[in-house]
Amino acid sequence: MAINPLNPLNVLEGAAIQGRKGAYVLGCFDQRITFYSQQVRGMALVHALSEQEILRGGPKIAVIGGGAAGVAAAAAALLASDGEVVLFEEADVLLKLQMGTDRRKLDPHIYNWPLGNSDDPVADLPVLGWNAGFSTDVREDVLRQFDELANRTGRLSLRKRHRVNAVDEVNGGGYQITALNIYADRQISEAFQIIILAFGFGLEATETVHGIGDKSYWDNAGIPGVEFRGRANPHYFVSGSGDGGLIDFVAAALANFDHAELIHTITSYPNRKELERELLAIEAGARLDQAAGRSFDLFQLYMDKIAPLLEDNGLIDHIRRKLRPGVHMTLQTVDRSIFTLGSAILNRLAAFATMRACDTTAGHGFRHVACQTVSRVDGYVANAGEPAYRLDCEGQIIDADEVIIRRGTDRVTVRNPFVPLLGDYAQQHDAWRKRLGEEALVPVLSNDAQDFFRTKARQLHLGGSRRRIEIAAAAIPMSVHLSVDGAAIKWSGEFGPDRIAETWNDGRGFDVTLSHGPAEIGPIAGAMLRVAVHASHATVHANPLEWADPWTLLTTKSPHARGIVMPKLIGGNPGGAWQVRDSTSSARLAGIVHHKLDSWILMELNNHFSGFFVNEDDPGGHIGLDIAPNIRALMREIWRSWREAFMDDRDLLARFLRLMVSATDDDGDDVQVLVGPLKLPAIIGGTALALAIAAVWGETAPRGARPGNLLRRIADIERTGYGCAPDRILGKRPGTCASTHDWQTNFVLLALEGRFDLAKKAEEPFGVIEAGQPSLTDTSGAGPMMMWLTQELIQALSDGADAVRALLDTIEQQHFALLSTAIERRKEIS
Repeated sequence: MAINPLNPLNVLEGAAIQGRKGAYVLGCFDQRITFYSQQVRGMALVHALSEQEILRGGPKIAVIGGGAAGVAAAAAALLASDGEVVLFEEADVLLKLQMGTDRRKLDPHIYNWPLGNSDDPVADLPVLGWNAGFSTDVREDVLRQFDELANRTGRLSLRKRHRVNAVDEVNGGGYQITALNIYADRQISEAFQIIILAFGFGLEATETVHGIGDKSYWDNAGIPGVEFRGRANPHYFVSGSGDGGLIDFVAAALANFDHAELIHTITSYPNRKELERELLAIEAGARLDQAAGRSFDLFQLYMDKIAPLLEDNGLIDHIRRKLRPGVHMTLQTVDRSIFTLGSAILNRLAAFATMRACDTTAGHGFRHVACQTVSRVDGYVANAGEPAYRLDCEGQIIDADEVIIRRGTDRVTVRNPFVPLLGDYAQQHDAWRKRLGEEALVPVLSNDAQDFFRTKARQLHLGGSRRRIEIAAAAIPMSVHLSVDGAAIKWSGEFGPDRIAETWNDGRGFDVTLSHGPAEIGPIAGAMLRVAVHASHATVHANPLEWADPWTLLTTKSPHARGIVMPKLIGGNPGGAWQVRDSTSSARLAGIVHHKLDSWILMELNNHFSGFFVNEDDPGGHIGLDIAPNIRALMREIWRSWREAFMDDRDLLARFLRLMVSATDDDGDDVQVLVGPLKLPAIIGGTALALAIAAVWGETAPRGARPGNLLRRIADIERTGYGCAPDRILGKRPGTCASTHDWQTNFVLLALEGRFDLAKKAEEPFGVIEAGQPSLTDTSGAGPMMMWLTQELIQALSDGADAVRALLDTIEQQHFALLSTAIERRKEIS
């Protein structure tokens, strides 16, 4: 089950303060808060502001709060706007929480488990990306990139040690911020056109229970470790049912707790597919109950549905072997149920398995206490060998050797300065979250936002995350030198054209020198552009006056796609032409290069599908569909046939791939340059949809001639089709123009991303595709049968082949009924 990104209007609706033009709240009233999710929220908001042209004219922007969300929003604003960005932070450093411990691990996606791609350790953001690791390391990586971006743009004003005390609306528009400069002990006042409130959730209390000092979750002292070891029959009391409480419950119960190892154990444990499906079903049902106001008990659901599965697959036995000897655990919560929907499934499952292990292991124990207040018993003084703490839980007395308090943060104090500005924002945002569900709970950065910020970052030549820098440093660019030798093109360098696809492997860079202009170099020029565009980093040595304009039309100004950036183009000839590898016609070289690149795409498709067909593995979530096993089995057989056809016919493969990323049935450089790693997710998703439909239809295969790239045979009748996953159709979003595009085929399969309100059916006019059909001006009914990822199709794919077959039959019957009506109408007119 893939989570779709919110569209820009939904993002703004969730962030804007009603009645306060230019004022936005970022991640301060949301749930499922992680470092990564806050970064995504910050970038999504700024992208939405840019999309709606709110940043036009370079308004002065204030970001209040230097946590993950605020830093990400400030970075995004520096890229998206030409105006000054001012970042206010009360502490003397940014990302202060993450600097306190080198033992807490940050992971970008793991708390989305068991959704696909949750084990991906890379926060592959367009800016401020990072790899899973200890919080101090992640913080260092992110701030290094932030500093580089700030220095490159020169438009960031950083106000550290500034406490914002008030934000007042100004007559005529904009806002006045009043802040205390803590360094100078004086008030300052500053005007802004846009305000982004990223003040966060406040700090943890220092003494929730009188006489017991709270240890911050983000401090090394707050992590159960060495000080918990070596005690006979230890008893630990943990207060709090949020993610922090559940994580530290597990940490206290286990000997030699290793968070990363535990995550790996749970997410990779054998025979987990049924467990994952049951967890997601429980989650979905509970959220429906919550939205409807019905009561539910997550812990009891886990007891009924999950406990038997954990016993069967051996995970509880595994946890039993990890327990501290003789450990007894008490978890105190305010709610009667142990678990709430506010925590991540992964943490709930880890805690549940630990609770069951403690409760079912001789000499160990677990109990749950539900109460509002906890206090120390007055007058209790521990003697030697006695528990250090005696607690009163509303009349229930509990002894404990250690107490861990995870009651959350002081949200009231941090929000106080902004209460007049916020108004009823909390209620407004809560209604928005309930309406949008998972898409608001687990934010996803859209492809458009990714492409937008990546383009901006590349234009500034930003170095990127530590991971990207290490990859770049380890990858010596592959160099090619092309020169004209009479009617031939000389290919010189360290490798020949048959190895060109290696430039797309593992971040390998690419350097190419073009010693002549486009007319002299000929068709191989387009092939070189394709290589360079999709390489992780590329430099083209050529005369910018000759090459910049034609290549700009094929990249940044392409009407067929977004995110295609022209490679770095510099003048001069760095040499390297001595070792000639080939000398032949430009057209032949272009053919070799394009075929090798297409074969690389085919290999990547096969690698992805191999895991998906058997185990539902979908790294990156590029397919993003829950497809029933009987359909996947049919897809596997069809793919074997298609792949063999592609390997035998290079032109068939080239055509299929070109049309999969472009709605234009063309074989020129303007389309061919799109086919590469940047568009691989779309190619995977679009091909998977085509395979799924073909699996049910049967007798459907790739087509090697116009029109389209698919062919369906029904008895003696052939019907042409167009399988496509474009992000632009002639410069426009597919959702706005698919219904007016001239597809020229009998059917169209569109792998459209996200939620689409567009619901054009077969009766909509697309173009005359068969002789004898009415023209567009006469009547509707002349267009192809259109299919895309509607909720009905998504559900049918999950239900199985019979459900998809029934749905497709219904669509076809409706389509041909409308077509017949249109033809009869044409006859009446004539």
